[in-house]
Amino acid sequence: MPSAQAAVTTAYHTRFPEYVHTRFGIPVGMTYRFLHWFHKHSQAVMAPTPVVKQDLEKYGFTNVVLWTRGVDLDIFRPQESKVLNTARPIFLYVGRVAVEKNVEAFLKLDLPGRSGSRAKARRSPN
Repeated sequence: MPSAQAAVTTAYHTRFPEYVHTRFGIPVGMTYRFLHWFHKHSQAVMAPTPVVKQDLEKYGFTNVVLWTRGVDLDIFRPQESKVLNTARPIFLYVGRVAVEKNVEAFLKLDLPGRSGSRAKARRSPN
C-alpha cells in the first residue's frame, strides 16, 4: 500500500473484465471487484476514452479521469517519404495480435486503393 504522501495514479486501458469473462467464464462483476481493490489507492484512474470512463463509473469507480492518447500534431507532422515505395493510401494495423483485436475483420475490409497484396506480419523483438 502506498504511503499517505505518495501520489499514485493508475491506468485502465482495456476491457479486462469482459475479456476475462469471454476467455475464462469468470463473471464480469467479480473481475470489477478485483479492479476496485487494485485501483483503490489511486488518486485517479486514467481511462483512454469517454466510453471506458463511463463503463468504469457504471461499476462504481468515482475517481476516473480521461487520459488522452495520441500524437501531438504540432510536434509530429506527416512528411513526404519515399521509404515505402508502394501505392497510397497505406492502411496499417499496429498492435497485439489476439482474438479480441479482430485483425481478420481489418484484413477483410474493402479499402480504397487495395491491390490485394498483404505484407506479412512480423513479431516485434521485444
